[in-house]
Amino acid sequence: LGTVEEALSRLPEDQKSILRARYMDDETYEEIAKKLGKTEASVRKVVSRALKKLKESIQIGTDRNKSGEKRDE
Repeated sequence: LGTVEEALSRLPEDQKSILRARYMDDETYEEIAKKLGKTEASVRKVVSRALKKLKESIQIGTDRNKSGEKRDE
């Protein structure tokens, strides 16, 4: 779980808040878009990019752990 938390902490605040709204608060893309004054398409794009960054960051962290490198804690 530490790796996920580390990856989330590296995201820009706008991406974190949109992911939080979508996945923790179960808001729809439409609800998030209205709340932020954005289009639904732009919110979907932010979510997609943020998830891609998370996946890459988690993969890097996992690869480091497998190679025996210490994580910064």
